[in-house]
Amino acid sequence: MKESKEKRKFFWKGEQSISDERIYGEIYAPIYGEYTNLRGKVADAYETVAFLEQICGGRNALELGIGDGRVAVPLSERGIKVEGIDNSRAMLELVAKRSALIKLWQEDIANFRSDHRYRVVYCIYCTFMLLSNREAQIACLRAAEKVVDDEGVLVIEVDVPNWNPFVGGERTTSAQLVGDDNAM
Repeated sequence: MKESKEKRKFFWKGEQSISDERIYGEIYAPIYGEYTNLRGKVADAYETVAFLEQICGGRNALELGIGDGRVAVPLSERGIKVEGIDNSRAMLELVAKRSALIKLWQEDIANFRSDHRYRVVYCIYCTFMLLSNREAQIACLRAAEKVVDDEGVLVIEVDVPNWNPFVGGERTTSAQLVGDDNAM
C-alpha cells in the first residue's frame, strides 16, 4: 500500500461480494459510529478488544471488514500489530483518520490474498453474514485459513437470532430515519 502524509491511498483487488453502495458506501460511513452505538456495539468493543488481545499473545491480527476501526484501533494501541481489509474506501478513510498504526487495504473479504500469516484473523459485528451467499462465505473461510498461522485462531462473531420477536403479544420493529437516502 502506498501512503503519503496527506492521504492514504487504498487499492482494490478482485471482485466484490458485499456491495459497497448497499452496505458501507459513502452514505453509510458518516453515520456508522452512531449506528454501532445504537446497537450497543461500541460498549461491546472493549470486551472484544480484551478478548482478542489475550488470544493474540502479543502477536499480529487481521480484521476482515474493519469498518471504522472501532476494535482494530484500540487493539493496535495495546501493542498488537493489526492489519485490516474492507471493501469500502470510505470506511478505510475513517480508520486512517483514527490511526496510522494499522495497515489497511481495500479488498473483498471473500477473495482476499496476503503473503503474511497472522496469529488471529477476526471478522466481527456480523460482517461475515453480510457476504452475499454461501459460496462467498466459504471463500472467505478458505482465504482466512490460508493466512492464519499454524497456532492461530479464526474468530467470527454472528448474532444469535431472536426467536421471539413479539413484545406483549405484538410484533415490534424499529427504525431510525437518517436521511432521504437511507433508513435503518
